[in-house]
Amino acid sequence: MLAQQRQALIESMVKEQGSLRVSDLSEQFNVSQETIRRDIDKLQEENAYISKIHGGVSYISDHVVPSAIRKNLLVEEKSQLAKKAVSLIKNGDVIFLDCSTTSLYIAQEIAKTEHQVTIISNSSQLCEYLKGSDIKLVMIGGTYCDDNNAFTGTLAIQMLTNFSAHKCFISCPSVSLEKGLYDNSEDEASIRKLMMDNAQQTILVVDYTKFDSFSLMKISNLDCIDVLLTDKLMSEQEKMFCCNQNIKIM
Repeated sequence: MLAQQRQALIESMVKEQGSLRVSDLSEQFNVSQETIRRDIDKLQEENAYISKIHGGVSYISDHVVPSAIRKNLLVEEKSQLAKKAVSLIKNGDVIFLDCSTTSLYIAQEIAKTEHQVTIISNSSQLCEYLKGSDIKLVMIGGTYCDDNNAFTGTLAIQMLTNFSAHKCFISCPSVSLEKGLYDNSEDEASIRKLMMDNAQQTILVVDYTKFDSFSLMKISNLDCIDVLLTDKLMSEQEKMFCCNQNIKIM
């Protein structure tokens, strides 16, 4: 099959289904994932309604990828990262969780343990994920964002200022070792930064697709995190860079 034919089929499929995963497309068309990523890059250049997202492609008019789509991408990767994240949690910890879909997986894993912890978050979805558990959940209110199922804005910032935590788990849209952590929204960047500032320890939980991708708003430099929890295969140079920043890699 010619690349042009394959791209036309991918475009038709994503319009119909809303989102597709690179891994699924790779298997369906019997080509490498790198080939599929090049197809998606080409489609994104030609069609303003097609957006490359972490681990896949989405058909949306405003390029804001809804949480409902993101939480079904890279499921296995997020599950494994969540299990590693929970290994860092101690009984009695107070924890900040951001509004990322990775945080939903972390919350699910915490609920499987016997840890008595308190979770502070602006993610409205955590109410559903933690229903019936013994975890104490403190919700940050504010202006509701439907795409991310989260509360942000001035009221959210004011509420969050009053809290502190032992650990903060952050999973931002984009990471650059040299430039730092980036977000798609100024409001969400502010929430994440405040969580980091108010926690004793910050753990960045990101899959391999988050590295060197593009997002608009800077959250912080990389030296603001204490632990980098990722499935990315780090080069020796990258490991040395993190070591020099006193960042533990897991």
